[in-house]
Amino acid sequence: ACPVRAAQFDRGTISGVVKDQSGGVVPGATVTAKSLQTQELQTAVSDASGYFTMTTLRPGRYDVSAE
Repeated sequence: ACPVRAAQFDRGTISGVVKDQSGGVVPGATVTAKSLQTQELQTAVSDASGYFTMTTLRPGRYDVSAE
């Protein structure tokens, strides 16, 4: 029998909902995550409900902004 091994991933995900100052969702917003270690950028666009997700991010700290 083969021993069971747990998978380990070296990538992470950031997701959320973009809202304006009044709390309304913002569809079509460009969300940018900038790695504080490498300065690498990853972008996503929020959907009709304001939701966005970014996958395959390297571990670390990020500055996230939307416009």
